[in-house]
Amino acid sequence: MRERAPGVWEIIVEAGRDPVTGRRRQVSRSVRGGVRDAKKVRADLLTEVGAGRHSGADVSMDELFTNWLIELDRKGRSPSTIHNYDKTYRKSIQPFLGAKAVRKVTTKNLTDLYGAHQARGLKPTTVYQIHACVSSMFTQACRWGWRDSNPAQWAEPPSRPNVVPVIPTVVQVTALIDEATQSRRPEYARAIFVAATTGVRRGELCAVRCKRDIDWSARALIVGHNIVDLPHRPVEERSTKNRRV
Repeated sequence: MRERAPGVWEIIVEAGRDPVTGRRRQVSRSVRGGVRDAKKVRADLLTEVGAGRHSGADVSMDELFTNWLIELDRKGRSPSTIHNYDKTYRKSIQPFLGAKAVRKVTTKNLTDLYGAHQARGLKPTTVYQIHACVSSMFTQACRWGWRDSNPAQWAEPPSRPNVVPVIPTVVQVTALIDEATQSRRPEYARAIFVAATTGVRRGELCAVRCKRDIDWSARALIVGHNIVDLPHRPVEERSTKNRRV
């Protein structure tokens, strides 16, 4: 705390180091008044620093997102999951928060983001997916020391509605199989039958190979692979989503 001119004080408080660059971080304030006024501002500033309001990394949300996706890939998250996060961020988060500093994003910023998307007609389930994306990003930022807390923890996305799946009847599935059998693509009938009787995912169904995955003597289907087909990437075969057979 120093008086730079009569009645004008400069307050400087050390706020640790940037966890990314390692550079020292200082928070400063200018105060007009007497010594008592300057000391009060210094005390307030020390309280703010102690509460973590000036900690974190000087990186943008875009930089956090890029590093977060790299971390997800390192952890072995599926390409489909990473692709969906990428699409959600670039379409619904980046235009609003992409350039904003990670340590300056508040719970109010996120609640306003959800409200703006609701106002333009997005379904509650879609807005909740946006919330899940930013929440996971900030959780990783906390692990790296880029933030002291997750602002999404107290944000309020809309509740997800309970969606009751529409399950076709046995008669409907049988009619569909019969229709496929009579078409020029009878393999569709086999695919429908397997999907209806086993409940495998679409990617798992596409990965089934007769010689490898069907035990004819035991009349058993072994589901151990999954087909991933994403834009601008070659089709690839990977393990199942839960990595189990």
